[in-house]
Amino acid sequence: MTDSTRRGPVPRWVQAGDEGGVDAELGNVFRSLAADEAPLSDAALARVGRRLVSTGKRRAWPLFRLVPLGLAVLVGGSGAALAQWAKPGIWDTRRWFATPAVQAPSAVAGRAQRAPGPSQPGVAPSLPAPEPVAPQAPSALAQPAVPSPAAPSGVAAPSGVAIESELLRQALEMLRRDHDGAAALEVLDEYRVRFPAGVLTLEASVARVDALLLLGRRAEALQQLSRLPLERVGRRSELQLLRAELNAERDCSKALGDFDAVLGATAPAGLVERALYGRANCRLRLGDAAGSNADLDSYLSRFPQGRFAAQVRARKTSSTR
Repeated sequence: MTDSTRRGPVPRWVQAGDEGGVDAELGNVFRSLAADEAPLSDAALARVGRRLVSTGKRRAWPLFRLVPLGLAVLVGGSGAALAQWAKPGIWDTRRWFATPAVQAPSAVAGRAQRAPGPSQPGVAPSLPAPEPVAPQAPSALAQPAVPSPAAPSGVAAPSGVAIESELLRQALEMLRRDHDGAAALEVLDEYRVRFPAGVLTLEASVARVDALLLLGRRAEALQQLSRLPLERVGRRSELQLLRAELNAERDCSKALGDFDAVLGATAPAGLVERALYGRANCRLRLGDAAGSNADLDSYLSRFPQGRFAAQVRARKTSSTR
């Protein structure tokens, strides 16, 4: 190290020497400068020393230079957090209580395979993929009720109207196909017990009349017909004729009204034929011979080959004698 008391240029390059090359050239340069410039004073050298000391101190505390950088990072991070806080939808409370959807095991496994492991350089280790949630078995309280024996599994129980329709269908089938009035009455009795005010009560009552007539229980059939609102029944003319014929067996005065109603309506030919013959008989019993003869003449005119044509001709012959 050079002595601090030595002033001026280095003596080796200032003094002339015999060696050549680069050192000789540098010596010439320094000798020319030494001749023109005066050496530094003691005050100048003191200022240079203080400058060197202060520069060393600043280099010994490099953390002061990091203060502006730290402030910049803090301000930038705060701005980013504020921007995320003010993001639209951040205050949607429904997101706080929403149940996260469970991803399919295949999707979770695929993402886990694509996620880089902690052993890869330069990549931060990712969190482990969540395990797929296995479906829990339903509790005993959530089990469906065991269906009754009458209702098969997976089939809804029939409604009341469906049961009524089935009972009535069975009764009509026994009447029309099997001609079994007794079996039909048993089904109709069951219907009456189960559905005393059912929606098909009127139709069931009409079927009961047919069953009673099939069994020859004409008095009971007449009682059943007397209680029925025949104006609401589709077989109105037929049932009116049945009631008239049943009444004619005991009281022709009660039968004439129904006979007149059938003949005044647009009834089938078979019903008109029976109504003419029945009214002719009732008029004759009640002493109305003229009215009876008029019905007999109308009958032969409209039904010359009818089922009662032979009886009508025989009566006409006997009345002229």
